[in-house]
Amino acid sequence: MKKFRNDIRYAEIPNGEIMDDPTNMFIIGTGPIILVDPGSTFGLDTVTQILDNLGNPTVASILLTHVHVDHAESTNEIRRITGAPVRFHQLELPELGKSAHNITLDEPIASGEIIEHGEFRFEAMLTPGHSAGHLAFIEQNQGFGLVGDLVTGWGSSAVFPPWGNLADYIASMEAVADRGVNPLLPSHGEPVTNGPDALRHFARRRLEREAQILELLKTESLTVEQIRDRVYSNLPQDLLDDVSGNVILHLEKLEGESRLKRIEVDGTTYFTIEDRTR
Repeated sequence: MKKFRNDIRYAEIPNGEIMDDPTNMFIIGTGPIILVDPGSTFGLDTVTQILDNLGNPTVASILLTHVHVDHAESTNEIRRITGAPVRFHQLELPELGKSAHNITLDEPIASGEIIEHGEFRFEAMLTPGHSAGHLAFIEQNQGFGLVGDLVTGWGSSAVFPPWGNLADYIASMEAVADRGVNPLLPSHGEPVTNGPDALRHFARRRLEREAQILELLKTESLTVEQIRDRVYSNLPQDLLDDVSGNVILHLEKLEGESRLKRIEVDGTTYFTIEDRTR
């Protein structure tokens, strides 16, 4: 277990075959405590061992930044063990319909709600993009934030179609940067100690990729695969499929902003910024 400070600790909860990276479960307070993002069921034994090592303190609540499996799958079992209510934003409920796990929502968290625990006052800030109801918990007195998958300790977070929204994701990064939140405590990796600068850098990188796609479409209409192969020309062939989703998200964002459109030619979908057949 690692310490951000004596009363803000975090532990890496393994995710097994779900993903290589563990999830940081945050423990707020020293008793009673709040748990944030306790992880997948693969790490349930790790969570219960941590609670046992802490003397099985009262768990006041279980907060979720969002309900993806690597953050939330173990929640119902921990709720059963501890009796703690589970709280997350209700915009996450549709996400559960797309998942293989189920979670009980005892009390929804409203955007802008202040969650008080001891000396802490956390504002629940809605930061959609990675998921529709994604929350960051911003500490009002000290300025740090538990930011879930808004970022990771090594870069921006993955956003997957059809669940993610790139326009929302960029806007959320910019909004948290504008708030001056620092440091950022992500759910994967180490704390980000240059929060606003890092967020603006990650947002700018996404917009640079967008500009690259628009530049390609100035001269010809292209398919998702053609755009992908040119934008990510430095990637090995076996990794190209992994980045197709990034291209799709950019195209959906640009289409939503009426900056390009899709056309059908002989059953193939092309994207264009001008009226042309190809």
